[in-house]
Amino acid sequence: REKYKLIKKCNYCQSMKQLILFSIGEQNLIKCAKCGLTYLDKQRIDVDNLYNNKNYYKNSEKNSVANYCDYTSQEKVVKNKFKFAYSYIYKNALNNKKLLEIGAGYGFFLKYLPKNLKFYAVEISKLAAKKIQENNPDVKVYDTDFMKLKLDENFDFIVSFDVIEHQINLKEYLTKVYSLLGKDGVFIFTTPDYGSFLNKIFGSHAPTIQPLYHNYYFDQKWIKENL
Repeated sequence: REKYKLIKKCNYCQSMKQLILFSIGEQNLIKCAKCGLTYLDKQRIDVDNLYNNKNYYKNSEKNSVANYCDYTSQEKVVKNKFKFAYSYIYKNALNNKKLLEIGAGYGFFLKYLPKNLKFYAVEISKLAAKKIQENNPDVKVYDTDFMKLKLDENFDFIVSFDVIEHQINLKEYLTKVYSLLGKDGVFIFTTPDYGSFLNKIFGSHAPTIQPLYHNYYFDQKWIKENL
């Protein structure tokens, strides 16, 4: 059963001053009048049902929830798309440093990292978590929601690619990430740029708009000013 939460104030700055940009069905895309964060005012909170949907990673008519093609074909895409992250990690990968990936999908990113690191992965999809372990036998995998996971570790690298926009409690998510970073630890993340020309001209039909999954819509200006 689908469960929604009505968002009455900005999760980041707590302001209740909202500007409605446009409607998407029963949801409104909101811009916070104080900090400028863009988000949906009605968000799915049954995350286990969302990400453990057997069709989530498939290219089929039943996949009305995400814009994936066959996810198993994405390994080369991941390897090329995140070259910037590989470059940084390889330059700073001393022995026994620890890396955590949040929302690791099938674990494709982890496959090409230096082997002198200790690897950890969090993935809410049970199916995807099994794939991570198959692709990376030495990775410690947690098949649960990151926000529910209790970790006693601190990490030198935390990576999270196209995951932050899926969060429900953005401020809490960022607080938890920062709390898990060790001294001089680095958080590397990506998210679709809602401020791009293509997204602006298409409005509610923009490629990044996924009302079931993407709760937050970031642009470069907001990230630079707030993170």
